[in-house]
Amino acid sequence: MKKKWVGLLFAMMITAGSLAGCGEQTDSISRPRDPLSGQSGDQEGENKDGEDKDVKSDTDSGSSEGKDSNTEENSNAEANNNAGGNSVTVDGFCVVHDVEGLLMAIEPGAKIIMEPGEYNLSDYLQAQWDNADAGWEKIRAKGYVWMEKVFDGVQLHFDNVDGLSIIGRSNDRSETLIVTDPRYASLFTFHDSKEVLLSNLTMGHTDRGECVGNVLDFEACSDVMLVNMDLFGCGVYGVGTISDMAKSCGSFHFYDTTIRDCYYGPLSLEARNTADWYFYRCELSGSDGGGYVSLNPAVKYYFYDCIFGDRESEIFAFRDDFITVNCTWGNIQTYPDYSDSGYYEEGYEPDYEGPEIHKDRIKVAPFDAAVLKDSTWEGFDIVDEKQGSSCWRPVRISFAADGSAAISEMGTVIKELDYVCDGHYSAELFDKVGDHWGGVTLYNDPQLNEHMYMVITTENGGEWYYR
Repeated sequence: MKKKWVGLLFAMMITAGSLAGCGEQTDSISRPRDPLSGQSGDQEGENKDGEDKDVKSDTDSGSSEGKDSNTEENSNAEANNNAGGNSVTVDGFCVVHDVEGLLMAIEPGAKIIMEPGEYNLSDYLQAQWDNADAGWEKIRAKGYVWMEKVFDGVQLHFDNVDGLSIIGRSNDRSETLIVTDPRYASLFTFHDSKEVLLSNLTMGHTDRGECVGNVLDFEACSDVMLVNMDLFGCGVYGVGTISDMAKSCGSFHFYDTTIRDCYYGPLSLEARNTADWYFYRCELSGSDGGGYVSLNPAVKYYFYDCIFGDRESEIFAFRDDFITVNCTWGNIQTYPDYSDSGYYEEGYEPDYEGPEIHKDRIKVAPFDAAVLKDSTWEGFDIVDEKQGSSCWRPVRISFAADGSAAISEMGTVIKELDYVCDGHYSAELFDKVGDHWGGVTLYNDPQLNEHMYMVITTENGGEWYYR
């Protein structure tokens, strides 16, 4: 699967160069490293003798035939112009230069090359929401693109677009900018899609604000690859996954990608994710928060040669499910408190036996607000993961029927919260001024049906509770 993506991306880069009338070789950017073999894409293109294999001949084929070839190509391109005149198809690649052309080209298996320039989604979407023209009706009729009204504008959704690739023609990602004005709108939300590729693009909000719209959202998507992307300026998160009943997100790979300057953090990943995530030579920095990643024993997050900012370092450096190799860290101001002093009074003995827990077999459990209402959960720490042993700690969280919650230590309330449960696999916790404070995920053990575990995930990591 990874080798297939490498070949596709490289072919699109070569095609983009030839469409630009460039006779020079276009493989100046390193091909992504294969996370399974550990080889770079450049190594995969070499034969045993170290000679370049097929790359040069593929590149030359786009320019060696001279004027006759270009004339024939231009003729084919003109013959394949769409009715709106805002995109052109050449050898199976659709080249677009405006928002309508981009949306017109969205469909399963589409290979889209975006010309350099600024693409303001909100200008087009708001106009179509107010008074749809024939172009939008043609887009809507295909069934892959739809609009949704949000608080301060309109946002885009893509459904069932397996094999979709969108790549900026220029290898300088800053030259192809996709933005939206509404703070509550995500730029792209993908649903039920696999093998999606985004590359050579800069995407973000014109006004970060404090909002509910991520830059990119994914629901029930897998085998997603982001290469040489710059995601910025979101009031919530750069990349988010959405949980729903019986839906999850699978494997994601990020290469040479920056996620920066988001209010809550770079990532918001729900516990329903079912496969590991990989980050190569990425930068996560400049955000006001570290992000939100639900604790899921079945999933790990791998970071190779990545750079983390100050706030991002405070969460990514200490999570057991975050595996980091040769990464650069920011200035960490806040460290997790692993001492007993935060939980136990002097003379308190915390080492008596807590609930049995086996992280290798527990499963994410669906729940709704009725499960939390009028319930109290006791805190515990895992002592030995292999043996499944734990010890209690004198912390509990209680959920009231009116949507309020409280965390207490030794009978004293230390944190008052509100909770909202609008999905099937998670709930959100907010402090009393309305800011996001953490998330709630429930687990059960199929072999111990009476056992129910809760993980509360904040920017400082996850804490375990039991009922």
